[in-house]
Amino acid sequence: LETKELIIILPTEHSNSIWKLVSFKIGHEMYLASGSGDHTIKLWAVRNNELVTTLRGHKCDVRSLAVFSYGSIPFLVSGDKYGTIKLWNLVTFELMKTIENGKSGGIWSLSVMSIHQTPSLAIGGKRDIEIWSE
Repeated sequence: LETKELIIILPTEHSNSIWKLVSFKIGHEMYLASGSGDHTIKLWAVRNNELVTTLRGHKCDVRSLAVFSYGSIPFLVSGDKYGTIKLWNLVTFELMKTIENGKSGGIWSLSVMSIHQTPSLAIGGKRDIEIWSE
C-alpha cells in the first residue's frame, strides 16, 4: 500500500490511547471501531466522518476488537486488559453478553471463525491462544 496523501484525521474523542482499530461494512456503509485506554469503544461512519455511538461497559483498556456476522446480524467482540470479553450487536448497539475470562495478562487479540458451522472465538494472550465455542 503506497500512501501519497493523508485523506482524513478523525477527531476520536477518546481521552486515552487507542489500542485497536477494526474496519467493517454494514450494507454499503464502511465503519471504523476504535478501542481505547479510556475503557470505551467508539464507532465511526467513515463516509461522513461522524461518531455513530460510544460503547461503554469495560472497566479497563479495550485492547482487542473483532467483527463478524451471525445470520444477517453484525456483531462486535471486544476484549480488555483484565480478560473480559464483551459481545455487542452492531444494529442496536446493545451489549449482548459479557464473559469474565480472567485470562492472565488480559486479552491481546481476538478472531472469530466458524468451526463446523458454529461461531468460535480465538483469544490471544501473552503466550498462548485459546479457542472457545458454544
